[in-house]
Amino acid sequence: TATHRLRVAVGLDPRDCTSSGWYAGSGIWITLMGDEIGDGGLIQLEAKNMLFENGAETSVSTNSGGHGGDIVIKAQDSLTIEGFDTDVDVSSENYLGYRLDSSLAAATYSKSPHAGNAGNINIEAGHLIMNNPGANIVTTTEGHGQAGNITIKADSLSLNNNHPFLTGPMIYSDTFSTGHAGQISISAYEILLTKGSTISSEAHDTGDAGHISISAHDMSLLNHGLIATNTSNIGHAGDIQIRATSTFTIAGTDEYGLKSALNSSSTSEDNHSGEAGTISLQANILTLAAGGEINTSTQNAGGGNIGMTVRNFGI
Repeated sequence: TATHRLRVAVGLDPRDCTSSGWYAGSGIWITLMGDEIGDGGLIQLEAKNMLFENGAETSVSTNSGGHGGDIVIKAQDSLTIEGFDTDVDVSSENYLGYRLDSSLAAATYSKSPHAGNAGNINIEAGHLIMNNPGANIVTTTEGHGQAGNITIKADSLSLNNNHPFLTGPMIYSDTFSTGHAGQISISAYEILLTKGSTISSEAHDTGDAGHISISAHDMSLLNHGLIATNTSNIGHAGDIQIRATSTFTIAGTDEYGLKSALNSSSTSEDNHSGEAGTISLQANILTLAAGGEINTSTQNAGGGNIGMTVRNFGI
Protein backbone atom coordinates (compact mmCIF):
# COMPACT_ATOMS: atom_id res chain seq x y z
CA THR A 1 0.00 0.00 0.00
CA ALA A 2 1.35 3.39 -1.03
CA THR A 3 -0.34 6.58 0.15
CA HIS A 4 0.51 8.39 -3.09
CA ARG A 5 2.43 6.62 -5.89
CA LEU A 6 3.64 3.11 -6.71
CA ARG A 7 6.10 2.78 -9.61
CA VAL A 8 7.64 -0.42 -10.99
CA ALA A 9 10.19 0.15 -13.74
CA VAL A 10 13.19 -1.57 -15.31
CA GLY A 11 14.91 1.55 -16.59
CA LEU A 12 17.18 -0.36 -19.01
CA ASP A 13 17.73 -0.06 -22.74
CA PRO A 14 16.14 -3.18 -24.28
CA ARG A 15 19.15 -3.47 -26.60
CA ASP A 16 21.22 -4.43 -23.53
CA CYS A 17 19.42 -7.76 -23.23
CA THR A 18 21.03 -11.18 -23.55
CA SER A 19 21.64 -12.97 -26.84
CA SER A 20 18.46 -14.97 -26.23
CA GLY A 21 16.51 -11.76 -26.48
CA TRP A 22 15.27 -11.70 -22.90
CA TYR A 23 16.18 -9.81 -19.74
CA ALA A 24 14.69 -10.36 -16.31
CA GLY A 25 13.64 -6.88 -15.30
CA SER A 26 11.90 -5.46 -12.26
CA GLY A 27 8.66 -6.94 -11.13
CA ILE A 28 6.48 -8.58 -8.50
CA TRP A 29 6.06 -12.35 -8.92
CA ILE A 30 4.49 -15.35 -7.23
CA THR A 31 5.31 -18.63 -9.00
CA LEU A 32 4.46 -22.25 -8.18
CA MET A 33 6.93 -24.77 -9.63
CA GLY A 34 7.52 -28.51 -9.55
CA ASP A 35 5.17 -30.73 -7.55
CA GLU A 36 3.86 -28.26 -4.99
CA ILE A 37 0.24 -28.89 -4.12
CA GLY A 38 -0.40 -25.62 -2.31
CA ASP A 39 -2.00 -22.62 -4.00
CA GLY A 40 -0.28 -19.40 -4.98
CA GLY A 41 -0.71 -16.33 -2.83
CA LEU A 42 -2.46 -13.03 -3.48
CA ILE A 43 -0.77 -9.93 -4.87
CA GLN A 44 -2.72 -6.86 -3.77
CA LEU A 45 -1.49 -3.37 -4.68
CA GLU A 46 -3.14 -0.16 -3.53
CA ALA A 47 -2.10 3.42 -4.26
CA LYS A 48 -3.49 6.73 -5.44
CA ASN A 49 -1.47 6.43 -8.66
CA MET A 50 0.34 3.39 -10.13
CA LEU A 51 2.82 3.14 -13.00
CA PHE A 52 4.31 0.05 -14.66
CA GLU A 53 6.88 0.84 -17.35
CA ASN A 54 10.02 -0.24 -19.22
CA GLY A 55 9.31 -3.96 -19.00
CA ALA A 56 8.01 -4.15 -15.43
CA GLU A 57 5.76 -7.12 -14.73
CA THR A 58 3.45 -8.25 -11.98
CA SER A 59 2.52 -11.92 -12.37
CA VAL A 60 1.08 -14.95 -10.63
CA SER A 61 1.60 -18.34 -12.26
CA THR A 62 1.44 -22.04 -11.55
CA ASN A 63 3.29 -24.93 -13.14
CA SER A 64 1.88 -27.50 -10.70
CA GLY A 65 -1.36 -28.90 -9.34
CA GLY A 66 -1.88 -25.85 -7.15
CA HIS A 67 -3.94 -22.91 -8.30
CA GLY A 68 -2.32 -19.60 -9.14
CA GLY A 69 -3.06 -16.63 -6.90
CA ASP A 70 -5.04 -13.53 -7.82
CA ILE A 71 -3.86 -10.03 -8.65
CA VAL A 72 -5.93 -7.24 -7.11
CA ILE A 73 -5.20 -3.64 -8.13
CA LYS A 74 -6.83 -0.58 -6.56
CA ALA A 75 -5.72 2.78 -7.94
CA GLN A 76 -7.83 5.67 -6.75
CA ASP A 77 -6.73 8.12 -9.46
CA SER A 78 -4.83 6.31 -12.21
CA LEU A 79 -3.21 3.05 -13.27
CA THR A 80 -0.82 3.48 -16.20
CA ILE A 81 0.88 0.64 -18.08
CA GLU A 82 3.54 1.80 -20.55
CA GLY A 83 4.75 -0.44 -23.37
CA PHE A 84 7.63 -0.18 -25.84
CA ASP A 85 9.73 2.93 -26.20
CA THR A 86 8.80 4.06 -29.73
CA ASP A 87 12.33 5.42 -30.21
CA VAL A 88 13.76 1.88 -30.22
CA ASP A 89 14.44 0.58 -33.73
CA VAL A 90 13.16 -3.00 -33.51
CA SER A 91 14.66 -3.77 -36.93
CA SER A 92 18.15 -3.10 -35.57
CA GLU A 93 20.52 -6.07 -35.21
CA ASN A 94 21.22 -4.85 -31.69
CA TYR A 95 17.59 -5.23 -30.72
CA LEU A 96 17.82 -9.07 -30.73
CA GLY A 97 14.07 -9.51 -30.95
CA TYR A 98 13.52 -8.29 -27.38
CA ARG A 99 9.97 -7.27 -26.48
CA LEU A 100 9.80 -4.83 -23.62
CA ASP A 101 6.49 -5.94 -22.07
CA SER A 102 4.96 -4.18 -19.09
CA SER A 103 2.28 -6.61 -17.96
CA LEU A 104 -0.20 -7.73 -15.38
CA ALA A 105 -0.32 -11.49 -15.98
CA ALA A 106 -1.83 -14.67 -14.52
CA ALA A 107 -1.04 -18.05 -16.08
CA THR A 108 -1.17 -21.81 -15.69
CA TYR A 109 1.47 -23.87 -17.51
CA SER A 110 1.20 -27.42 -16.14
CA LYS A 111 0.50 -30.21 -18.66
CA SER A 112 -0.70 -32.56 -15.91
CA PRO A 113 -4.36 -33.74 -15.97
CA HIS A 114 -4.51 -32.34 -12.43
CA ALA A 115 -3.12 -28.94 -13.37
CA GLY A 116 -4.14 -25.98 -11.26
CA ASN A 117 -6.12 -23.04 -12.59
CA ALA A 118 -4.66 -19.61 -13.22
CA GLY A 119 -5.61 -16.80 -10.87
CA ASN A 120 -7.90 -13.88 -11.63
CA ILE A 121 -6.99 -10.25 -12.29
CA ASN A 122 -9.26 -7.65 -10.65
CA ILE A 123 -8.69 -3.94 -11.26
CA GLU A 124 -10.42 -0.88 -9.85
CA ALA A 125 -9.08 2.46 -11.07
CA GLY A 126 -10.10 6.02 -11.67
CA HIS A 127 -8.36 6.07 -15.05
CA LEU A 128 -6.78 2.96 -16.60
CA ILE A 129 -4.31 4.03 -19.29
CA MET A 130 -2.37 1.57 -21.48
CA ASN A 131 0.10 2.98 -23.97
CA ASN A 132 1.91 1.36 -26.92
CA PRO A 133 2.82 -2.25 -27.77
CA GLY A 134 3.82 -4.44 -24.85
CA ALA A 135 1.36 -2.89 -22.40
CA ASN A 136 -0.67 -6.00 -21.53
CA ILE A 137 -3.23 -7.35 -19.10
CA VAL A 138 -3.40 -11.10 -19.71
CA THR A 139 -4.52 -14.45 -18.38
CA THR A 140 -3.55 -17.65 -20.18
CA THR A 141 -3.50 -21.43 -19.99
CA GLU A 142 -1.08 -23.77 -21.71
CA GLY A 143 -2.38 -26.97 -20.11
CA HIS A 144 -5.46 -28.54 -18.53
CA GLY A 145 -6.04 -25.76 -16.01
CA GLN A 146 -8.45 -22.90 -16.67
CA ALA A 147 -7.22 -19.39 -17.44
CA GLY A 148 -8.29 -16.75 -14.95
CA ASN A 149 -10.93 -14.06 -15.40
CA ILE A 150 -10.15 -10.39 -15.97
CA THR A 151 -12.46 -7.86 -14.28
CA ILE A 152 -11.98 -4.11 -14.72
CA LYS A 153 -13.99 -1.26 -13.19
CA ALA A 154 -12.88 2.26 -14.04
CA ASP A 155 -14.11 5.77 -14.76
CA SER A 156 -12.22 5.65 -18.06
CA LEU A 157 -10.27 3.02 -20.01
CA SER A 158 -7.89 4.18 -22.73
CA LEU A 159 -5.71 1.97 -24.95
CA ASN A 160 -3.44 4.11 -27.12
CA ASN A 161 -0.70 3.35 -29.63
CA ASN A 162 1.94 5.74 -30.98
CA HIS A 163 4.24 3.08 -32.44
CA PRO A 164 4.67 3.46 -36.22
CA PHE A 165 4.12 -0.18 -37.16
CA LEU A 166 3.49 -2.51 -34.19
CA THR A 167 0.03 -3.24 -32.83
CA GLY A 168 -1.00 -1.55 -29.63
CA PRO A 169 -1.72 -2.54 -26.02
CA MET A 170 -3.84 -5.59 -25.29
CA ILE A 171 -6.28 -6.98 -22.73
CA TYR A 172 -6.71 -10.67 -23.48
CA SER A 173 -7.25 -14.23 -22.27
CA ASP A 174 -6.02 -17.16 -24.37
CA THR A 175 -5.97 -20.96 -24.26
CA PHE A 176 -3.33 -23.08 -25.97
CA SER A 177 -4.54 -26.49 -24.73
CA THR A 178 -7.59 -28.19 -23.20
CA GLY A 179 -8.22 -25.62 -20.47
CA HIS A 180 -10.68 -22.83 -21.20
CA ALA A 181 -9.72 -19.17 -21.49
CA GLY A 182 -11.04 -16.75 -18.88
CA GLN A 183 -13.91 -14.29 -19.08
CA ILE A 184 -13.24 -10.57 -19.62
CA SER A 185 -15.64 -8.17 -17.89
CA ILE A 186 -15.16 -4.40 -18.20
CA SER A 187 -17.27 -1.56 -16.83
CA ALA A 188 -16.32 2.08 -17.43
CA TYR A 189 -17.89 5.43 -18.22
CA GLU A 190 -15.63 5.99 -21.25
CA ILE A 191 -13.69 3.43 -23.30
CA LEU A 192 -11.30 4.20 -26.18
CA LEU A 193 -9.19 1.80 -28.31
CA THR A 194 -6.93 3.10 -31.10
CA LYS A 195 -4.43 1.81 -33.71
CA GLY A 196 -4.28 -1.92 -33.13
CA SER A 197 -5.27 -1.76 -29.47
CA THR A 198 -7.15 -4.95 -28.67
CA ILE A 199 -9.50 -6.61 -26.20
CA SER A 200 -9.67 -10.28 -27.16
CA SER A 201 -9.89 -13.95 -26.29
CA GLU A 202 -8.58 -16.76 -28.50
CA ALA A 203 -8.74 -20.57 -28.54
CA HIS A 204 -5.77 -22.31 -30.18
CA ASP A 205 -6.61 -25.93 -29.22
CA THR A 206 -9.55 -27.83 -27.72
CA GLY A 207 -10.31 -25.39 -24.91
CA ASP A 208 -12.87 -22.64 -25.50
CA ALA A 209 -12.13 -18.92 -25.73
CA GLY A 210 -13.63 -16.73 -23.04
CA HIS A 211 -16.66 -14.46 -23.29
CA ILE A 212 -16.18 -10.68 -23.39
CA SER A 213 -18.70 -8.43 -21.64
CA ILE A 214 -18.26 -4.64 -21.78
CA SER A 215 -20.53 -1.86 -20.54
CA ALA A 216 -19.87 1.86 -20.91
CA HIS A 217 -21.57 5.22 -21.41
CA ASP A 218 -19.44 6.04 -24.49
CA MET A 219 -17.22 3.59 -26.36
CA SER A 220 -15.01 4.13 -29.43
CA LEU A 221 -12.92 1.80 -31.60
CA LEU A 222 -10.82 4.05 -33.85
CA ASN A 223 -8.18 3.50 -36.55
CA HIS A 224 -8.03 -0.30 -36.11
CA GLY A 225 -9.29 -0.52 -32.55
CA LEU A 226 -10.46 -4.11 -32.09
CA ILE A 227 -12.67 -6.22 -29.82
CA ALA A 228 -12.57 -9.86 -30.91
CA THR A 229 -12.91 -13.54 -30.09
CA ASN A 230 -11.47 -16.28 -32.27
CA THR A 231 -10.90 -20.01 -32.52
CA SER A 232 -8.28 -21.57 -34.76
CA ASN A 233 -9.02 -25.15 -33.63
CA ILE A 234 -11.94 -27.19 -32.27
CA GLY A 235 -12.52 -25.04 -29.20
CA HIS A 236 -15.32 -22.48 -29.51
CA ALA A 237 -14.84 -18.74 -29.85
CA GLY A 238 -16.33 -16.71 -27.00
CA ASP A 239 -19.44 -14.52 -27.17
CA ILE A 240 -19.18 -10.73 -27.12
CA GLN A 241 -21.72 -8.58 -25.27
CA ILE A 242 -21.55 -4.79 -25.60
CA ARG A 243 -23.78 -2.26 -23.85
CA ALA A 244 -23.29 1.46 -24.52
CA THR A 245 -25.87 3.63 -22.80
CA SER A 246 -24.94 6.59 -25.03
CA THR A 247 -22.68 6.19 -28.08
CA PHE A 248 -20.73 3.35 -29.67
CA THR A 249 -18.45 4.35 -32.56
CA ILE A 250 -16.47 2.01 -34.82
CA ALA A 251 -14.49 3.99 -37.36
CA GLY A 252 -11.26 4.34 -39.31
CA THR A 253 -8.29 2.28 -40.43
CA ASP A 254 -4.61 2.30 -39.55
CA GLU A 255 -1.72 3.08 -41.92
CA TYR A 256 -2.02 -0.39 -43.47
CA GLY A 257 -5.75 -0.25 -44.10
CA LEU A 258 -6.66 -2.55 -41.18
CA LYS A 259 -10.16 -1.72 -40.00
CA SER A 260 -11.71 -1.02 -36.64
CA ALA A 261 -13.99 -3.92 -35.83
CA LEU A 262 -16.17 -5.88 -33.46
CA ASN A 263 -15.47 -9.44 -34.56
CA SER A 264 -15.91 -13.12 -33.73
CA SER A 265 -14.45 -15.76 -36.01
CA SER A 266 -13.61 -19.43 -36.54
CA THR A 267 -10.53 -19.65 -38.73
CA SER A 268 -9.73 -23.36 -38.61
CA GLU A 269 -10.00 -25.28 -41.90
CA ASP A 270 -10.59 -28.58 -40.07
CA ASN A 271 -13.99 -30.26 -40.51
CA HIS A 272 -14.45 -30.29 -36.72
CA SER A 273 -13.78 -26.61 -36.23
CA GLY A 274 -15.15 -24.80 -33.20
CA GLU A 275 -18.01 -22.36 -33.69
CA ALA A 276 -17.70 -18.59 -33.87
CA GLY A 277 -19.20 -16.65 -31.00
CA THR A 278 -22.35 -14.54 -30.85
CA ILE A 279 -22.17 -10.74 -30.88
CA SER A 280 -24.85 -8.92 -28.87
CA LEU A 281 -24.92 -5.12 -28.98
CA GLN A 282 -27.08 -2.55 -27.23
CA ALA A 283 -26.48 1.15 -27.85
CA ASN A 284 -28.38 4.41 -27.93
CA ILE A 285 -26.34 5.67 -30.90
CA LEU A 286 -24.28 3.35 -33.12
CA THR A 287 -21.97 4.84 -35.74
CA LEU A 288 -20.04 2.82 -38.33
CA ALA A 289 -17.77 5.03 -40.42
CA ALA A 290 -14.63 4.94 -42.58
CA GLY A 291 -14.48 1.16 -42.81
CA GLY A 292 -15.69 0.31 -39.31
CA GLU A 293 -17.21 -3.18 -39.11
CA ILE A 294 -19.27 -5.54 -37.00
CA ASN A 295 -18.72 -9.02 -38.38
CA THR A 296 -18.55 -12.75 -37.74
CA SER A 297 -16.93 -15.32 -39.99
CA THR A 298 -16.39 -19.07 -40.18
CA GLN A 299 -14.60 -21.42 -42.55
CA ASN A 300 -15.90 -24.86 -41.51
CA ALA A 301 -18.17 -24.15 -38.56
CA GLY A 302 -21.44 -22.60 -37.47
CA GLY A 303 -22.26 -19.93 -34.92
CA GLY A 304 -21.56 -16.30 -35.45
CA ASN A 305 -25.00 -14.74 -34.91
CA ILE A 306 -25.25 -10.95 -34.53
CA GLY A 307 -28.02 -9.27 -32.54
CA MET A 308 -28.35 -5.49 -32.15
CA THR A 309 -30.72 -3.21 -30.27
CA VAL A 310 -29.98 0.36 -31.37
CA ARG A 311 -32.07 3.52 -31.20
CA ASN A 312 -30.07 5.58 -33.74
CA PHE A 313 -27.89 3.96 -36.40
CA GLY A 314 -25.55 5.85 -38.73
CA ILE A 315 -23.22 4.62 -41.47
